[in-house]
Amino acid sequence: MAGPHHLGSENYYKGNVILIVDNQTESFSEYLCMMLQKNPKAITVGTSSSGANGNVHLYEFPGGVMTFLTGLGVLDSNYFPMNGRGVKIDVSVLFETNTILTNVDPYLSKAIEQTLCAVL
Repeated sequence: MAGPHHLGSENYYKGNVILIVDNQTESFSEYLCMMLQKNPKAITVGTSSSGANGNVHLYEFPGGVMTFLTGLGVLDSNYFPMNGRGVKIDVSVLFETNTILTNVDPYLSKAIEQTLCAVL
C-alpha cells in the first residue's frame, strides 16, 4: 500500500520554468503565477501584472450604480503587497518601437533568451 512517501517520481521535470506576465495577467493568473514562483527554478519574464487579485465585493453606490472592488489585500510569500503592484518580475521586458514593425513579440523573445541562457 502506497503512502505519502511514495508520491511523485524521480523522473519529474527538473528544468527551468519560464512564466510570461503582462498587464493582462490578473486575478487567478496572478495567484497561479505566485504559486509557480515558489519553484526555485521559475523565472518570471515580462511587465507588471494588473495587481487585481484579492477577494471581490459587489458595492452599490447611490443611484443604484453597482460596481466590483477588491476588498482584501493579498500578500505574496515574502509578505509583499500585491494589490495594485502585481507579481514579482525577475526579467523585465522593455518595448522598442522597431519590434512593432518587425512583428517580433518582445515577451516571447525574452523568454526564449532566458531559456537559452539557462541551458548554457
